[in-house]
Amino acid sequence: MPLKTPKFWGKKNIISFALLPFSFLYFIGMMLDRIFTKSEKISKPVICIGNLIAGGSGKTPVAMAIGKILKEEGLEFAFLSSGYKGKGSNFISLKEGEHCHQTVGDEPLLLNEISQTYVAKNRLFGAQKIDKIDDIKAIILDDGMQNKSLQKDLTIAVIDGKIALGNELLIPAGPMRQPLNMGLKDADLIVIIGDAPKWLHSN
Repeated sequence: MPLKTPKFWGKKNIISFALLPFSFLYFIGMMLDRIFTKSEKISKPVICIGNLIAGGSGKTPVAMAIGKILKEEGLEFAFLSSGYKGKGSNFISLKEGEHCHQTVGDEPLLLNEISQTYVAKNRLFGAQKIDKIDDIKAIILDDGMQNKSLQKDLTIAVIDGKIALGNELLIPAGPMRQPLNMGLKDADLIVIIGDAPKWLHSN
């Protein structure tokens, strides 16, 4: 279930400018988290599919597409999702027919059609649990690009060319989860859905 984004996130206006002080507080909190959060590594490779903005940008379909490629190569892997809007416990192993979108969210159910999927609000905790499962050789992390607790081996940022970065302001004045330059540095690869935004050519 994608996040319903405010209309003013699409274009700068009086509402977005009025919220800029709160965006500054968000930025301070984000920077403190980056400075003081220790990034821990697990033994299995972690591929993170994330985005630069809050709301839908097509990252779940990209995660599914990459999962299909790994399946074709015979690599056993698992998806790890935070379960947006889900109401489940700390760590859930999805089994067909045993969960619904009210308990785990929509995205994990879609991912589970491709490969075994786990849901954990705490991504490091979830990854550490999966790390102990011998049959699983890799993890695809659906979202979590801005989460620094878990070290990623490959980070792919997905950008919807139609939505782009909205009004390019940080939450809550805009949809940006982090400043653009910081996000581009965090990403190892960028996947554009649709036409590439104009700003991308200058970065």
